[in-house]
Amino acid sequence: MGIYMDLDAHKHTIFVTEIESDGQFGEQNETQNNQYAWDTFRSGYLDLKPETALEISAKGKYVARLLRDIGFFVNVANPSRMPDV
Repeated sequence: MGIYMDLDAHKHTIFVTEIESDGQFGEQNETQNNQYAWDTFRSGYLDLKPETALEISAKGKYVARLLRDIGFFVNVANPSRMPDV
């Protein structure tokens, strides 16, 4: 079974959280928001075919397009429309 990725992108940084198919959190990383970091992300995760969730924000549309363009399937989440858990 695959993994899930949660991405929280900001102007200068990206927070990446891996979530296993059983719901357990895997690695959590913070990286720079630049081309080198995106290339590294792609090479590390694309073959795993993760289901990717992206919090929509000012940078969200840019990041969603970038991820789609480098081969990822992206689910966009709007936190204000999500129920509290």
